[in-house]
Amino acid sequence: VDLDLRYNAQIWAVHESDDYFYLLIQDIIDGKLLYQFGFIEQKNKITDVTDLVEQAVYEHIGNNGKKTKEIYCDSSLLPVIKESVQAIKEKIGVKAPKKGEKKEWVKNAETNAKLALLKHLKSKTEKKETINVCEELKHVLRLAHCPERIIGFDISHLQGTNIVASAVYFKDGKPYKSLY
Repeated sequence: VDLDLRYNAQIWAVHESDDYFYLLIQDIIDGKLLYQFGFIEQKNKITDVTDLVEQAVYEHIGNNGKKTKEIYCDSSLLPVIKESVQAIKEKIGVKAPKKGEKKEWVKNAETNAKLALLKHLKSKTEKKETINVCEELKHVLRLAHCPERIIGFDISHLQGTNIVASAVYFKDGKPYKSLY
């Protein structure tokens, strides 16, 4: 993404589910959106999003020496980020745009944060489902352990000619497509 901006800035956005906070930081370097970083935390481990933001400011700006001129965020994050940036003695402008292109950047980052959190939650659900499928397969086949690898072969032919074979590979109950 090439933005109409010729300096280093960051876009911060947060999304929350019933159980998690997800903070997304997009790094703009010389007007190009080059990096995205995500911070996720369970709600039972922190009291509110303030803890996650403070940790992210320290890790992403203070600890890594990131040099940025401005941070754009939603107005709900503005006071927390400002205070955290001041605490690490960095001179970075923190702004919550109300309209225009920069407001759109923040909205897009919020959408990306939401999608990233949904992807994380989906992967956790899929992992549980995979474990259940492996347990069921272990039970049905009367195996001592859940199968770690499953390889399936299919060989087709036309009355003994034009033989074609394929193999599919599963590792820990999930498709492992690089070995198909």
